[in-house]
Parts: sequence; C-alpha cells; structure tokens
Amino acid sequence: YMVEHYSHLPENEQHYYSLATALDAQMGRIRKELRDLGIEENTLLTFTSDNGPGPPISQKKKSTARLQGSAGPFRERKASLYEGGVREPGLIEWPGKIRPGTVIDSPCSTLDYMPTIAALLDLPLLNRPHDGIDIMPILRGEQKKRGHAIGFYFRDAVALSGDRYKLIASEQSKGKRSGGAIELKGKQFELFDLEEDPGETTNVAHKHPQRVASMQAGLRQWVDSIERSRLGEDYTSSGLLSLKRPSFLTEPQSGNNAIKRIPEGPQIRIIPLASPLKSQDGYALWMHPEYTAEDILEMIEGLKPQVLERYFTGKQNMDALVPVRKDNPPMTVKEFLNASLDAGSPGCIIIPKLNLTWISWGKEDYFWQTAENNFKLPLKRPIRIVNLDNWKLFLESYGTKKAKEVLQRLKDMGYDLIGVNMAGGYREAWGYFSFADFLINSKTWEIRTSTLDKLKRDKHINQYYLYIDYPGQMNEFMELSGDQQADVLTKVIQPAEKRDGFTFVYPVLFDKWDANKHFTSMSGNYRGASIYQIIKQSINPQHTITESKAKKRIHLFLLSGQSNMKNMDPEVSFTPTIKRAFSNDEVIIIKVAYGGRAISRWVPRGKIYSELLEISELATRGRRVDTITFIWMQGEKDHQNDTTTQTYKINLQTLYKQMTEDLRRNDINWVIGRLSDARLGTRNWDTIREIQVDVAESHSRAAWIDTDDLNGPDNKVHCPPEGYREMGRRFANSAIALIEKLGNHKENQ
Repeated sequence: YMVEHYSHLPENEQHYYSLATALDAQMGRIRKELRDLGIEENTLLTFTSDNGPGPPISQKKKSTARLQGSAGPFRERKASLYEGGVREPGLIEWPGKIRPGTVIDSPCSTLDYMPTIAALLDLPLLNRPHDGIDIMPILRGEQKKRGHAIGFYFRDAVALSGDRYKLIASEQSKGKRSGGAIELKGKQFELFDLEEDPGETTNVAHKHPQRVASMQAGLRQWVDSIERSRLGEDYTSSGLLSLKRPSFLTEPQSGNNAIKRIPEGPQIRIIPLASPLKSQDGYALWMHPEYTAEDILEMIEGLKPQVLERYFTGKQNMDALVPVRKDNPPMTVKEFLNASLDAGSPGCIIIPKLNLTWISWGKEDYFWQTAENNFKLPLKRPIRIVNLDNWKLFLESYGTKKAKEVLQRLKDMGYDLIGVNMAGGYREAWGYFSFADFLINSKTWEIRTSTLDKLKRDKHINQYYLYIDYPGQMNEFMELSGDQQADVLTKVIQPAEKRDGFTFVYPVLFDKWDANKHFTSMSGNYRGASIYQIIKQSINPQHTITESKAKKRIHLFLLSGQSNMKNMDPEVSFTPTIKRAFSNDEVIIIKVAYGGRAISRWVPRGKIYSELLEISELATRGRRVDTITFIWMQGEKDHQNDTTTQTYKINLQTLYKQMTEDLRRNDINWVIGRLSDARLGTRNWDTIREIQVDVAESHSRAAWIDTDDLNGPDNKVHCPPEGYREMGRRFANSAIALIEKLGNHKENQ
C-alpha cells in the first residue's frame, strides 16, 4: 500500500495511511466472505478503536512519528479522559437487523458488547455488576437516549459521561495508578455540556451545582463497585459462567451442568393453561377467555419477569391452538410458550406446578405422564425445575417411603430442582428440595418470619418465595380496597424482601384474581392506578410500554406557584373545563402552591418543586401519561429584590428544564400566568412581567395568559373570587389549545 498509494508522502505518513488502508481492505475481505457464504444477515460485524490518536498526552509529538491521527474538534488525545482520548468512531453492520446509514448520537462503549451479545443469544447475565447495557434498542431506533452513564478511570483520573453532561477530574498520577481504592476526595471536578460544547471548552459546574453533586454520587457508586471487583468480591466460584455451554440448554441437563439455583429476578404468577382434568384429552385448558394470547404476552412484556412461576399445570398439547386477536394468524401452544419466554427478561424460565393431589385422587398415572410431558416440552429453555403442590397432605396420606420414591423418580427423570408448597406446613424432604414457598399472614398482612426462619434451618433449601395463595388468602386479599392492596405490596412486602431474604411472587392473573381489574382510588396516593400498574412499577420501574388494555389517554396537569395559584381552586373552573375538553380521557390534576414564596423554592430542585414531583410520581406510577402540562403563576415575591429579579429569567428557564430532565420528557407543555397590573410602573414588577412573556413566546411548547383584568377594580395583587374563576378557565383553555396544537405524547427522552 505504501508504494501503490502513498509513495508521494514522507515515509512516516506512508506507514500511517497504509496501516489504515490495510485495515479497511481486510474488513472488506471479511464482509465479502460473509456474503459469499450467505451468512451476512446472520452476522453482526463491529469495528472501533481503543482510544484517541497518539502519542499519549504525556509525550510530545515528533515530526517524524508515524502518528498522523487527529482528534478533530475534541480535546486532547490518547491517555486522556477528555473527549479526544475516549470518543472514537464505531461502525456496526448487520444486514436486515440494523438499517444502513443509521447514525447514533447516543454514546456507546465496548463495555456494551457483553450485555448486547448475551441478550441476542438469550443468555442471562450473571448476578454481579455490569457496566454496559444492551444497545440493540438504540441501534434499532427504539431508544433515543442511553440512560446509563459510562464511567472512565485512568491513572487516578476519573470521569462519568451521561447522555448530555460529563463530569471529569482530569489530573493523572505519574506513570501507573497510585494503587489501592480510588479516591475522589480532593479532586477538582469540571462539568461539560457535550451537546452544546463537545470540545469541552467551558466548565459549567458553577451553573449546575445540583447536577455536579448528583453525578459525583453516581461516580462514587461506580468507583466503589470497581473496588469491590478489584478485591474479588464480585467473582465467586459459584458466579462464574461455564465457557463450554450456556446456563440453559435445549437438551437435558445433568451432572455438573445441572441448574443449581433459580435465576435471580422478578417472579410473577400468571396461569393461562391449567385444569387439565376437566378436558376430555387430559391436556390443559385456556383459563381466561376474556384474554387472547397477545394480551398475556403484553402483560409479560410489561413486567419483564425472570421467572413465570406456575405458568401452567398439566400436560401441554404443543400443537393445540390458543385464542388470538381477530385477523391475527393462528398460534399454537408451543409458539405461545416460547413467545412467553421471549417476552420476559433475558433467560426467563417457566416453572410449572405438579399437583400431588392427583395421586390422592387415584390419578397417579396422569401425574407421571404430566411430569414426563413437561420435561420433554420442546421449549427454548426446557423445563428442569418443578414446584410440587399439596406436599403436607400427600406426605401425611402416603408416608415417608412413598414420598421418597416420588422425589427420587423426579430426580431420575432429570429434574434439577424441586420445590415445595408451604401452604399446608413444611415437612422434612430429606435433601430433595432446594426451594420453598411460604405464605403471608392474611389476618395482619405481615410477613411470617417464623415460617421463613423454619425453612432456613433446612440446609438444603436455599431460596425462599413468598406468595398470596388461592383461594383462601387471595379471597381475603380481594376483600381489601385497591389502596390497601397496593400498600401491602409496596409498604409491607417490598421492604421486607431484601431485609428478610426472600423473593415475592407477584400475583397477576390466575383463577378469579386479575390485577388489571383492581384499581386504587383517584383521591389516594396511587391516584387510580391498577394493581397491575403498581406491580409493573414495583418490579421494573425503568421499563415503559404502551398498555395493551388502555382505552383512554391520560393527561397530567401540574399546577404550582405562590399566593394567586394557592388561592385559585381548580375545582371551581379549571378542572370542569379540562374534563369537558377531554371527556373520553382520564385527567390527573395536581396542585402544590404556597403564598409568599420566591422561585428559589423551586429552583434548583427546591422543597416545593420536590413535593410537586413526588406527588406526581405517586399519581402516575407504572402508567403511561400521554400529555403533561405545567401551569405556573408566581413572581410577586421575586420582584421585591433586585438580585432575584435579575436572575428570574434564568431561574424560570431552569425550572422547566429540570422538570423535563426529572420526568424524562421533552414534550411538557407550559402555561405561564403573567403578573397582573397591580404594581405596574414598579421597575422590578415590570421586568418580571416582561420576562414571563418573553420566556413563553420564545418557547415552542409554552403560552402565557393575561391576568390584568382579573384583580378587581382596585388593582390588588390578589384576585376576588370571580377573578380566580376566570383565571382557572384561562389556564385551562390555554392548556387545551397547546395539547390540541402539539399533539399527544412524544417519545421519552
């Protein structure tokens, strides 16, 4: 290549450019071979660099060096944590999976390789820290932002780079790192806005002290995690993944490859296929005629469980059809069960129930037919774990010898793990059981810690699962109000899980229980959310999808400000106007306002602002909100001080900006109530009025309302009742106009 293409250049440049050309040519050979073999559409090809151009920042660049690379507009180069050292181009090709010409603005990292490949291969990640993420949703255009900061460390310099902002302490130690734990104390941090300033020329830390503090806390967590890994605390022998074969196989597992533990992660109970003895052929029946297979799959997709606990009972006819939506193609039981595994988290498994009562009913042959049928089901992750029901009754009826024979036969069949139902009280299992279920106290709705302690005394049982049993306990649970049900889940069970060392099996859909049909009150803390939505938010708060059963749009209105907002009762005119305009939708209206408060109580992230967002989060937890509109009436307090008047504009803009960041929405509508003419002619008062109009008119999603004629004939600061009535209508009509003009929910940031 030197002679063919670059003989006219100095020798050092010939070497550099020939190297780049050689790499390009070899990548071309690889791509051609993939196409010649016909496997290009089944091959993911990636190319990137390890760092910025040389030489390292500690060395001077010699004119004769073979180092012609440039970092372009980015700061510094190799061995630096500024962008010139860490931002590199990356190329990815996967015909048929990634659209050609796609340009990704979101930062990605080689740390993302393992989580991405694991997700593509449907392999569970080990239960230890992973700094990367699955970036396929970004590559496919389904996700715009990374949402997970990337940490950097080199010779005691540290950085944390998010979707927009980057925190860095760039000072490096001489030579290698200083050794020991990474220290952050005493470091000089800079903050850069990479969207506005990718060249890192302007440190904006003084403008964003709250963001600096937040990112320092995130960096602290990351370096602490690194230290635990450095000391070997994250890498135990039981946590190492076999290099020879994945954790779950399509053939039976035994011996050293047997499953040792149920995967950690959320467990849910949905039972779509059961009651086999009521069918003519002994195969399980579809249990929920009001739901299609697609409905069930969307419920699972929304929750992303690791385990589908007791997902079916009885023999499964894999060629039988399940109900599907009108005009959709037919779906077999086999297709449905495999789709269920795909809908869960990577590595999701099914644990079926084997009912020992069948033996008591004289159906022992059917019991063993079911055990063998379930074991041999052709699933992506075959059934190797089983949960036995009615253990106590069986043991008392048949005695020790028969019980041991049953357990040994299940082991001989190939089942790796056997669990026991604790509903009737635990009995000795001679080392055959490795996990057990136990029940909550349905009288007090407290955790039965004495029962849990009893289980923990069995050295063979190492995983413990709490559930609300049907019919007895679930009938009592259904007698509770929706708010009480949500309290049991969020205030009793969730805090106890980590404290007491068990996993809760969330009840979603089985028998007469349907979490989609139990709702909390609109006036309570959960603001009308269904129990399904409470569960969804509880076990997977980062995951949002469109609710399959949603029939109404949800409009959220956040009202805040000082005395005039405080005195305006939304129920008089604002709420009725909004509800008339959106009569077919659900509206949620939240007001947090206090008299005599400056904007500093909201910015940066002040007490009143935090209260508003906390109530908003509770009202919308686990729900997809279609539109958000922020109604603002404030400024009287700030005009009393020259400094607060001068900073009012930047504070007002920051208020909206921090709300978009905290709600992770870039489509929030904004209606500003301009101060009335009560003190017209007062310099600071006039300035704030002008700022309010200027900010509203310069913002694509904002509007302002005039309140000059609402404060009565005496032009007082506060309004009479008829003035507040009209103020509510004006705010409502302006909000309605913005929603109708700008449309529905846009993609989350």
